[in-house]
Amino acid sequence: MAIAASIYFCIMKNRYLNINAALAGEVLRRGVADEFRTLLALKGVAKGGGAYFEVTPKLLNKLRGLCGWRCQRTPKRKIRKLLQMGWVGRDSSGTLYVRSFSYLLNQFDVRSSAVHKLSVPWICESKQKVKAALFSIATGKIIANRQYALVRKNSAHTSTGTCWKASFDPAAGETFSPDALSVSFLAKRFEVSKATVHRWKHRAIDEGLIEREKRRFEFSGVTDVKAIRSAFPEHSHRTYLFFDSGSVAVQLTDKLSSTLQYKSRQQ
Repeated sequence: MAIAASIYFCIMKNRYLNINAALAGEVLRRGVADEFRTLLALKGVAKGGGAYFEVTPKLLNKLRGLCGWRCQRTPKRKIRKLLQMGWVGRDSSGTLYVRSFSYLLNQFDVRSSAVHKLSVPWICESKQKVKAALFSIATGKIIANRQYALVRKNSAHTSTGTCWKASFDPAAGETFSPDALSVSFLAKRFEVSKATVHRWKHRAIDEGLIEREKRRFEFSGVTDVKAIRSAFPEHSHRTYLFFDSGSVAVQLTDKLSSTLQYKSRQQ
């Protein structure tokens, strides 16, 4: 029995689609978030449960309205792109249809996994929003997987996550925490630049899809930054004097948590 992450995107009024969390991460990794956005929009406006459609002025106008495209030629260009990618197909009668998400998972050679549920009414409004949503889904899956792996490794932990408290020792560094995800780690995971992850992360935070806990280790009463950097050179790049506390501190990895609701479904 496979467990798939069912992410519910509200495309239009009373229109929901199930998205696998593993798919969200792969879409980001492959850099096809804008094409995926078009696919979601097509499923939202197509007939037959979001499958079959005809390229009519009415459908094109619906796509433009849903995605906020100004140019009248954009919807046709986007559909042609999906045809080239194989995300839109033709049946024996020549009728166009939108491929299923299971097809995309097979195309990407990705197994369905993860366990969460989401509703995002504005998902198709912009490239930035769809990327922020996909990033939030994928990040939530990464955290869940890391928590599960830690439970398997140490049966003393529980799935509530309350036992995991990341700590820091200047001589030893940070201890592992499932929800402490650095920009460098995520950049390697998605095979993108750190600047790209930084943009996704901050947009997701701004949209309320991810919550961030900024952490630091303080040398209480110490104000000499150079002395601390000299004593612990491996942490010098993230050692600063914080004026709110009046002390030198090491900036630790942000702890992230997805605000999305999650739900399991069988496949």
